[in-house]
Amino acid sequence: MKLALSPLLFLVVSAAGLILAEFRRQHAVIYILKPLSTLCVLLVLVLSFYEVPHNSVYSIGILIGLCFSLAGDVILMFSSENAFRVGLLSFLLAHVAYAITFTLLAGVRPINFLILTDSVVTDGSLP
Repeated sequence: MKLALSPLLFLVVSAAGLILAEFRRQHAVIYILKPLSTLCVLLVLVLSFYEVPHNSVYSIGILIGLCFSLAGDVILMFSSENAFRVGLLSFLLAHVAYAITFTLLAGVRPINFLILTDSVVTDGSLP
């Protein structure tokens, strides 16, 4: 069995418990299982660094995105306006990391990605 797949059973149990806790509105359980589930995904990714073949660009980019996502999950557990803003920013940075990673894997040059992003953000249209 591949080393990276070893935490998957724990991830499935943790995620199932999280879904159940969400339905039951058990906030204390959610506060434990939500970051724990993300940590399990991070563990799978970290263990994949030991697998061959290995794509470092993909793994590092996704690792950065997952770290920002984990931070966002934890920060949003606090109920304040500042926590909401910082948590939202953390998720934004996670998605930027994912977008850059997938753009690099697709062979698009970073400058072209920035031009496309600027066009969509400033006038809402593609170049």
